[in-house]
Amino acid sequence: MYSVAALYKFSPVVDPEATQELLKKQLLNHKIFGTILVGYEGLNGTISGDQANILIALNCIKDLEGFDDIDIKFSESKDNPFLRLKVKLKDEIVTIGNPSINPNIQAGNYVDASDWNNLIKNVLLIDVRNNYECSIGSFNNSVNPKTKTFKDFPKWVDSQGFSESDKNSKKVAMFCTGGIRCEKASSYMKNEGFNDVYHLKGGILKYFESVDEDNKLMARRMFCL
Repeated sequence: MYSVAALYKFSPVVDPEATQELLKKQLLNHKIFGTILVGYEGLNGTISGDQANILIALNCIKDLEGFDDIDIKFSESKDNPFLRLKVKLKDEIVTIGNPSINPNIQAGNYVDASDWNNLIKNVLLIDVRNNYECSIGSFNNSVNPKTKTFKDFPKWVDSQGFSESDKNSKKVAMFCTGGIRCEKASSYMKNEGFNDVYHLKGGILKYFESVDEDNKLMARRMFCL
């Protein structure tokens, strides 16, 4: 059985190339597979290996400055889901199409899964996943921007014609599968001038993990990545 760890964090990386080489060396030494993206804005990836080696690898990542509390979601697989290890340099660890949009500089407010139901009663609730993911299931009364990829999100925002009054008065809440896209989207919305912006910490996966079945406000259950 292979342990699988999906991880990400927005935190400044001073020297991405040095970080890339360090991670590649350490993870190869512990027979880790998968892909990690390294950029100035942080780390994002999914890795696999036996349980002992995964824990060692994650400790290596947590030893990096600013990543001791990196978000990690665990799962298991009978077969190894990856053929090799790749540690790649990227301008963006999740691509919105504009490297200047950086959650380390500005972003919306984290909302824990336990507080999400109360927050979304009177907000502009936006699902920032792609159209296929939204079609599988989403929160009641959420807006589906009908994007094909995350890079389409800024175009959708521009097409809505939000006024300065909207940006000052509307409370905006966003969610995605694991938290990384809605965190980046919240940075974009703040950059566009929206004042009151929130995003679901850990995404829908954390919401399903934390909220009792009877209290879930989803139209249909979904696990689409």
